[in-house]
Amino acid sequence: MIINKKTKKIIGLIILVILVFNLHPKSQAQNDWSKMENLQKEYEKHETSLRAKLEKAGTTEKEIKVLDQEILKKQEEILDTEEKINTLQLIIDEKNREIEIIENSVERQKIMIAGAIRIIYQYEQISIFEALLKNQKLSDFLSSIEYSKELQGKLQELLSTLKETKRKLLEEKMLLEINRKELTSLQSTLDTQKQALILQKEAKNKLLKKTNKDVDTLTQKMTELEKQMFLLQSEGISIPLKKAITFAVQAEKRTGVRAALILAVIKQESNLGSNVGTGHYPEDMHPNHRDAFLDICRGLGLDPTEVRISKKPSSYPGWGGAMGPAQIMPNYWEFIAPQVSFLSGHNPPSPWNLEDAFTACGLILARNGADKKDYDNEFKAAGLYFAGGNWKNYEWYPKQVMAKAKIYQEMIETWR
Repeated sequence: MIINKKTKKIIGLIILVILVFNLHPKSQAQNDWSKMENLQKEYEKHETSLRAKLEKAGTTEKEIKVLDQEILKKQEEILDTEEKINTLQLIIDEKNREIEIIENSVERQKIMIAGAIRIIYQYEQISIFEALLKNQKLSDFLSSIEYSKELQGKLQELLSTLKETKRKLLEEKMLLEINRKELTSLQSTLDTQKQALILQKEAKNKLLKKTNKDVDTLTQKMTELEKQMFLLQSEGISIPLKKAITFAVQAEKRTGVRAALILAVIKQESNLGSNVGTGHYPEDMHPNHRDAFLDICRGLGLDPTEVRISKKPSSYPGWGGAMGPAQIMPNYWEFIAPQVSFLSGHNPPSPWNLEDAFTACGLILARNGADKKDYDNEFKAAGLYFAGGNWKNYEWYPKQVMAKAKIYQEMIETWR
């Protein structure tokens, strides 16, 4: 067959068009994957930094607890000092009253002594002859002499009492001065303690502010990266975020668990379904789960050897076998499947179906207390989801989940 030049040109153009339409999508996909990989690497870098900050935040929490204890101690010291000041002030007030009484007593004694001195002086001015003439009877004369002696004795007694009273007054004034100095010292101590308390509180607030700022900065960066990744995902790289949010909100209505928490757990478990495992039946699955797995596959019409499951770990003892975006083990899926079916209307439900997976995740979290929608219960529920009763040994997991949930909550509120 002879092909002329015109025909060759036409064939060449057809081939070129075919190449262009075939190569362009491939090139675009490669660019998308390259972008996704770069974004994922940057995201993981920030996630590592955030994990370190959260771990540091755990240390910071301990430091804050120490500061709180010190603050409490300072407050107790201040209360103790204030109590001492109040007690001392009462003592000082009592001393002032006692001194006032003693001073009044001194004044009265002075008046009595002055009166006694005047009387004695008057007796001393009268001669014995005049006294005899003044007193008609000798007994009266002798009585006046006796009275004069008695008066002098009384004067001596009054002088001694006055001297003792003045000594006591001086002693009380010295004690009062000591008390006043102690009060001044306590007030100075109180001022120092209050200043130390202010500094402790400032240190605590500064520590909290810095930690929260670091976490918020990283969270914000991760949010931006999440948005960029989801933009690519919506073009077909993985699950579009809006679709994931739709399933999560639907699961929230069905189970009472926050959509943001469900998204965060599934993100943690399988990157929202884009990574459901590289393991295979039966080598990666524990024998106890194999029968349940075969029943699930049989009910869904799936070849168990072709279905992807989580891979058996190579770096530590354990088994794989978790299924779908929510990474649920076969035995537990069989237990929860009737509830999933009732809520989703799928019969049978599938752990690889996004709607069923999100619903199942919400049900498990709800059973663990996340439907109460407070931080502590959500934190614990995420830990139980990952490690069951041993979750406290793996607190890094719920910390990461809660950090992701915060990001998703902001996105959900923005897009609603």
